[in-house]
Amino acid sequence: MNTLPASPTLDSIILLLNSNDGAVGRAMVVLLSRETSDERAQGATIERNSIGFSAFTRSTGTYIAKWVLGVSSNASQREVEVAMTRLLASNGTGRAVTGRFLDKARKIALTHRGQLLEVALAKHAAIVAAYFDVADVG
Repeated sequence: MNTLPASPTLDSIILLLNSNDGAVGRAMVVLLSRETSDERAQGATIERNSIGFSAFTRSTGTYIAKWVLGVSSNASQREVEVAMTRLLASNGTGRAVTGRFLDKARKIALTHRGQLLEVALAKHAAIVAAYFDVADVG
């Protein structure tokens, strides 16, 4: 019998980001995906909505996220969205972030850990809902 994964916590997000380099790269893509379409199109943080990158981390975070996605830094919005959809639909981590960019990405991800927890909790809720939908059938 399959068991449900434990519900994510802020501590588990911090531990994952500090111990898994792939999770750090994926976190950059998740944060980029949370930007509004206007913010992604203009390449700037426009809205003060506490979603996506902050104005301070946006430039570096976007650069790293695009690296992880394997698109050029001046890729069209459509190219970025297609690459994000593919990566986030899979359990992959994309291109590896290393060196000083890994250090910067980890710091950005830890700064935005609350948003990453929100995403993890939503994903966990979907897993639980799917589990019980299937469990109720059989």
